[in-house]
Amino acid sequence: MESKDILTECCFICGSNLWKDVFSSKEYPEFVYKRCKQCKFIQLHPVPSDDQLRTFYEKAWSNSARGAYKDRYLSLKVSNEKKRYLNWYYTELSTIENMLQSNAREKINFLDVGVGAGYMMAAVSEFGWNCVGVDISETGISNLKGQGFNVIQGDFCSDIEGLNADSFNVIHMNHVLEHFRDPNIALSKVKSLLKPGGIIWVGVPSIDELFFSLTYRPWNILYKLSGSWNGLHPFFWCFASIAHISCYSAELLKRHIEKHGFKVIYSKSSLPRFTRTQTWLKHLRSLAMTPFYLITRSGWEVKVLAQKPK
Repeated sequence: MESKDILTECCFICGSNLWKDVFSSKEYPEFVYKRCKQCKFIQLHPVPSDDQLRTFYEKAWSNSARGAYKDRYLSLKVSNEKKRYLNWYYTELSTIENMLQSNAREKINFLDVGVGAGYMMAAVSEFGWNCVGVDISETGISNLKGQGFNVIQGDFCSDIEGLNADSFNVIHMNHVLEHFRDPNIALSKVKSLLKPGGIIWVGVPSIDELFFSLTYRPWNILYKLSGSWNGLHPFFWCFASIAHISCYSAELLKRHIEKHGFKVIYSKSSLPRFTRTQTWLKHLRSLAMTPFYLITRSGWEVKVLAQKPK
């Protein structure tokens, strides 16, 4: 199904306005995921308004929310398990420290954008860096402040007191970039906040371009027959209601970051990380998909380290 109208939304990566429809959910039929005909980037159309996104996230964070948000964000005391989270990220943090050629951990300023449950902040604080977090959710920020974390509530792309130009050695965005209404604004903001030679650390859900091209049509048929899209396709997590506005492959993520003047120095696809708060069904689903990830080398997510010019 091809888009015949010239859309007002241009591709975030290449600027094209030629699109091909690939998916829309029954929950939000007015929003359609479209694939750029020029660079193959997948983007939600139209881009949700600030009010629409605010309503979506407030519902997800509420005490009445079911599933991952309530269990992983509102009920978990991450400050009590800093050492466990440090074990998760120790290799990456050590790699970044070596890249920055710093042996004085207290001199490294780390900004976590979209703190979520606070896993990364817990790991970084245990590692010894100065750590600041920012998130748009008032409920999430209140929860982490109560656990002693230095966090700021606000929209990262706007002016936030305490976030100054050339202030941070490392900026981390884990499963956050795909949520921005305009990721170009977010990446420009990251570049302005980083010190010369600073590191951006980005992780996003990833799509294997070739496999998606071969499977999205039969997937849509399954969706129409079953009424449920979640779990019926290897890349289902990329299309998260209206929350995920951008859908990246590993190559397109690198291209997008390089477009903003960063030098990509590390890129890795990885398998799902299990947490104790996941249901047994989610564990089984992740295990079932592991052979696919290994064969295609696409992974569940892709993480990139890139450096701002010195």
